[in-house]
Parts: sequence; structure tokens; C-alpha cells
Amino acid sequence: MASSPVPPTVIVGQALVAHPTGALLLVRPAGADFFRLPGGVVPHGVGDGEATVAAVRGQTGLAVRLQRLVAKDFVRPPRPGAPAEIHLVHNAGQVRETALRPNAGGPEARWVPREELGSWCEPALAARVRAAVLAALTGTFAELDTGCPMRRGPVPEQQDCPACLNSLSHGAPTAQAERPCAATR
Repeated sequence: MASSPVPPTVIVGQALVAHPTGALLLVRPAGADFFRLPGGVVPHGVGDGEATVAAVRGQTGLAVRLQRLVAKDFVRPPRPGAPAEIHLVHNAGQVRETALRPNAGGPEARWVPREELGSWCEPALAARVRAAVLAALTGTFAELDTGCPMRRGPVPEQQDCPACLNSLSHGAPTAQAERPCAATR
């Protein structure tokens, strides 16, 4: 019996860009229901930072300088045969130039207050953005699985998943079906 070829994993570079008011830059590609961080698929042979900077400029008209990688989110395939994605979120910090100039026919771009992320983004993405913001502010790194923190070792009591707010006090289960997070269902 011949096995099906495994689809390649897609690398997606994204930028966490802050307005002086603290709002975050989000884009909504044509036809999409929800907003997401600016960025896009990293072409073969191109560095993720380089691709992210180019995508942000093309989607919003903003020139950003990436400071550091703050989060990695493994996104499971949405259906059999589809590729998994690895989202690499780079902190671009606060920008001085805030006028958005997206390309004609490109995605809609807007500044969204952090407390409104859940209204503009799907739950797993809102969790990814919240985790990236926390990592950027604390100088740490967020390693996620479809928006849920990946746990290595003991988890402090009363810690909740930022995607679904379910307690992670017993550690994250290993199988996706056992994960408490609604973002993975």
C-alpha cells in the first residue's frame, strides 16, 4: 500500500506592531472573516524576518524593524492532507508612523485596542497575539500549540490558557483530543 505524500509544513512570518496608544496592527485579507497579524507565508530560500518585513510593508504601507522573535505557534492542519503551519511572531515594537496605506486590492488594515482582540480575531489567533505581547513585554518567548501554551515541567497553580481560559494547572495534555482548549476544537 503506497502512502500519501506528507504535505510540507508552511512557515508564516508575522509582526507584532504597536501604535503609540498601545493598539495593535491587524489585517484582514480579502474574503477572510477575521483579522490577523500582518505578515505571510515565507517563500523558500527567504529568511522569515525578511519576508515578514516585506509583507508588512505590502499589506499596510508601514516600514517596520523587527526586534526579536517572541512567539512560535504550531498550527495543526485543519483537515487531512492540508499542511501544518508554524507561525513565527516577531516583535516590531511601537511605530512612529501610524498612517496605514494598504495596497489597492490588498487586505484591510486597522489598529485594534488589545482588549478588543477577541472581537476581531478567532480565539486561537487572539491567544497567539496575547502570548506574543506578554513575551515582548517580559523579555520571554512563547511556544504555542494552536494558541495554547506548550508546557515543559510543572505549571504554576491557577494559570489559565489565554485561548480558552481553562486552567492549565495540571499541565497541557499531549493528545489534541485531550486538550482542554476550545481553540483546538
